Amino acid sequence: MKENKTTAKQRLYGIARYLCAGLFINVACLCFQVSFYFPAVPVIVALVAVVLGLMSPRRPAGRFQTLVCFFALVHLAIVGLWLHFILGYFGIMMNARFAAMVKDADRIVIRDGGGLCHSKLDMEPSLYEITNKTEIAEFNSMFQFSGTSLPCMCCGYPGVDWWRDGKRIVVSALHHGRALRVEGKGYNWRLATSSRQHIDKWLKEHCGVSCSNGGFPMYRQCACERYELQAEAQKFMQTHDGRRPTMGDVCMEIRNAGKSVPSCPVGGKYSLTFTEDGTAHVSCSIPFHE
Repeated sequence: MKENKTTAKQRLYGIARYLCAGLFINVACLCFQVSFYFPAVPVIVALVAVVLGLMSPRRPAGRFQTLVCFFALVHLAIVGLWLHFILGYFGIMMNARFAAMVKDADRIVIRDGGGLCHSKLDMEPSLYEITNKTEIAEFNSMFQFSGTSLPCMCCGYPGVDWWRDGKRIVVSALHHGRALRVEGKGYNWRLATSSRQHIDKWLKEHCGVSCSNGGFPMYRQCACERYELQAEAQKFMQTHDGRRPTMGDVCMEIRNAGKSVPSCPVGGKYSLTFTEDGTAHVSCSIPFHE
């Protein structure tokens, strides 16, 4: 047992020695701005130092061992601060990219839907639209990013689209209140903490929905099931001389066809409405809980 403790201590001291040596390398890279062109260098140097230290354990000896451990801790602190700086830097870059994408938008639409994975954008009604230039600028200013994150498997909710001259220039959806997924980018744009709070508050006030981290939105849908119900409603009108069905009529038609009726999750219920031109729309309402 004593031998194991000694070995662990030797490995830790070996790591400290190499971290101490790596500190001077990283300081030089920062002074000569190498790390600004290759941001991963400080992290790689620290990782190499750890690996070499594990491979070359040394017994602590001499009056400099305390100093060696001190400089090793300083090195780890510098690498931690560098990571914090880099993450913030990438956030600044993403803010600039986002601003460039939406700067010419003349309309913003908050959709009762999500991303392109299952959504049919033109069939989804809007929860709120912004056309005033000042309001568009204020809405855009709420989106501040702190970096990227791996995409989740859901479609997101609600959908947020930016338009210019009658065409969508950005199609996106909020994901779990923490990120914005812009179609065509392949990853999630992670929202800064303050942005999450501002956007969630704005959605509650203007759209009656929430995407906060702690709860579900008031209207959350499974797109495949909604489209199935909408298709059945349209089919019912065709076979019943244009009469608009109730949700009960639609469910009865599905049962008569020998299929199971989709169920709305988390204690909610499906509701069926029609647009002015007679297009059916199904939404799944869920009681909102803070």
